[in-house]
Amino acid sequence: MKVGTRVVCIDDSIRPEMIEWQMQYCPNWVKKDAKYTIREFDDNDGVVDGVLLEEVENRPVFLTKWNRVIEPRFATWRFREMEDDIQEADISEEEFELMKTMNKKYQESNV
Repeated sequence: MKVGTRVVCIDDSIRPEMIEWQMQYCPNWVKKDAKYTIREFDDNDGVVDGVLLEEVENRPVFLTKWNRVIEPRFATWRFREMEDDIQEADISEEEFELMKTMNKKYQESNV
């Protein structure tokens, strides 16, 4: 993933012990199946890869774990990259993979 990558949220869950923190410091949360655009990517000093999204913004907060003020990020494992415009349609993963395979075979046969 990188800045500008289109992604779809596959996990919007919140651990029960984090609900209070999330409501206070990160009230704008992602929604499962919603599509987003990465506006910033951060490896969070090797702890967990996180992203900021064009469509979601929260106010910066001081995080003691990193000893700095940052906008809360969303873990990259919450998202799946969207491969192209075909995937934006509401089709199953199996249909999408079949379409990719057929397209690849078509392109190879026309070389």
